[in-house]
This record gives sequence, structure tokens and C-alpha cells, in this order.
Amino acid sequence: MTFNLEEIEQQVSEHEELIRVLIVSTNGSTPRESGTRMLVWHEGQKGTIGGGALEYKIQAICRSRLVDGIHDPQVISQPLGPGLGQCCGGHVKFVLEYFNKGMVGEIKTKLIDLEIYERPVQKAKESIRKDNHPSPLELPFIHKGWLTEKLVITKEHLWVFGAGHVGTAIVNLVSNLPTFEITWIDFHEDRFPPQIPDGVKKLIASNPDQLTKYAPQGGFFLVLTHSHDLDLKIMEGLLRRDFRYLGLIGSKTKWVRFQKRLRSLGIQQEVMLRVKCPIGNKDLGKHPWQIAIGVSEELLVNIKQKMLLNLNPSN
Repeated sequence: MTFNLEEIEQQVSEHEELIRVLIVSTNGSTPRESGTRMLVWHEGQKGTIGGGALEYKIQAICRSRLVDGIHDPQVISQPLGPGLGQCCGGHVKFVLEYFNKGMVGEIKTKLIDLEIYERPVQKAKESIRKDNHPSPLELPFIHKGWLTEKLVITKEHLWVFGAGHVGTAIVNLVSNLPTFEITWIDFHEDRFPPQIPDGVKKLIASNPDQLTKYAPQGGFFLVLTHSHDLDLKIMEGLLRRDFRYLGLIGSKTKWVRFQKRLRSLGIQQEVMLRVKCPIGNKDLGKHPWQIAIGVSEELLVNIKQKMLLNLNPSN
């Protein structure tokens, strides 16, 4: 089981606030295993921790905390015996955590490049965590007041047009980040290197510009093909769609010429002002790997800005 921030964000957007119930450890016979989670809000819930009297009791505790405005996390150790009308004879430890929209936004900005989410959930003897992380097979894990879980964050769509040296360097580098779902596009199989990183979707199209009509709304796009004419066609298609980031390889002179052509095709100047060209950081150099490092920084900074905007939509 994992800490699914997307699931929490979706429910918070609908219900304003909720409490996440997580089984962090079990002993003996229990209805559900460690890692089972349940989301509880004022008028409903998602998921189950096994039903029956135990679930009813935890629901009541959660709703009472919501009504009373209690936001601090709580750890509950609950035996499963006659007191709950159960004969399991086991023992369950729960963590209850409060979430609202602001908290979700803050978590997203802090955990953008992490795979493990660790936080204090009760008073502990040690205020600073010094232990090594347990292996993923042992998560979730609670120790000395700290809760550790494997983190799931929604990935952004990144489409890379062009499998040349720069495109290859960028894909190889960015694919190591946990933040992107990459689609790599070119017109022929021979354009791609023999091996591409795991998880990268290779897409071969004789006319790559025709794919722009299927580009994900609000996506991240890099245009790096072998042809200026093809670059222009792809840029026209992408500029007619909603995008979060659009980068074009080339010089400032190339982009000035492109803008003139694009204006004649009906593309508005305010949209073109959002384009990044040249891409990367000129101070790092022009080697493909140097460009890739600069582009990776641009992408991560852009995601940070997006998360901050979601956290403070009035800004």
C-alpha cells in the first residue's frame, strides 16, 4: 500500500476536509492487513478497514475530530476482543491524519522529487529521525513516533518530439525523475537509440505534427526535431492547445522567424510569449547533456510553480 496523494486531493476537492485512517501494524487475527486505508469525511467515506464494530468506532472518532476541529494526528491501538463484540483476538494500530486543500498543496510542493513520505504522527523521544528507512516491503512503518510510507504522486505528461542527440540526453535524464510520464516521438524507428529508458513510451509517426491534436491538455512539450519545417508545424499545433510548458530547440533568431510565420497562421502573440526558446541554460554550455541538465531544471521549476499556483489560486 502507498500514500496516494492524488486520491486524497480528489476527495478534499469535493468534501473540503477529511481524515485518512491507516492501519500501520497488526498482530494476531485481524479483518484487514497493514497498509489498509480509509478516508472519512463528515457525510461519507471511501474504503474500508474491515467493517463491523471496529470500523464504526473509528468512523465515529474521525467525525468527532472533524466537528471539533482537531487537526493533530492521532495513533490508536485497538484490541479486537469482546469489548467490540469481536472474537478475532488480534490487535490493530491505526494512524488518523487530517487533510484539507491547503495541506495537500503544501505536501505536493515538498515531496515533488521524493518516493518516500515520512512525518511525525505522535510525540516521540527523538525529535530528529536518525534511523534508516525500512525496505519498501516493510512499508508502512511506524517507529518512535514517525510514520514512513511509499509515496504516489500523479505524473505530468511530457511529450518529446525528436530523438536526436539532445532529445536522447533529455529523455535519459528526465526519465530518472518520478514526476513525468514521457512520450517520445519521431518519424522512424531508426531515429531512436537501440535502448530507451524503462517507462518511456516510444511513438513512431510518419507525420509527427499530426499528433499534436491528441496532445494532453496542460502538458509539457519539447520540440527538438531534425527539421525546422517540421518544428514549425509541430509548434503551430501545440500553440493551438493548452500547455503548461512548451520548449523549442534553436536560437533566438530561429524563434523570431517562427513567430512571424506563426502570427500569419493566426497564433496570438500572448500565447507565443509563453514559449521557451532557446531551451536550457546557456551558461551550462551547448553539449546535449548540458542542455538536458538545464531543461530538467526548467521542467522541475515549472512544476513547482504549478503546485504553488494550485496552493494559492488567487495569485
